[in-house]
Amino acid sequence: MVVDRPAYATAMYWNTMMVTLVIAGPTAGLIAQISDFQTVIFVGSVFAISSAVILGWDMYQRRDLGKRGNR
Repeated sequence: MVVDRPAYATAMYWNTMMVTLVIAGPTAGLIAQISDFQTVIFVGSVFAISSAVILGWDMYQRRDLGKRGNR
């Protein structure tokens, strides 16, 4: 979806980053108190890999949808 609005992507990026920081800080502290920092790194890595998979799947779907739309 191409949006013809200036700064739309920047606003989405910034808002997502701020929400992530608000959630990630306390979550990391809670996980570290319950177990250890190695678990914090592991959980963060799981979320990073999950995000990469979701982004890759979305890019694949958009590319596939574009091919079907040109028929």
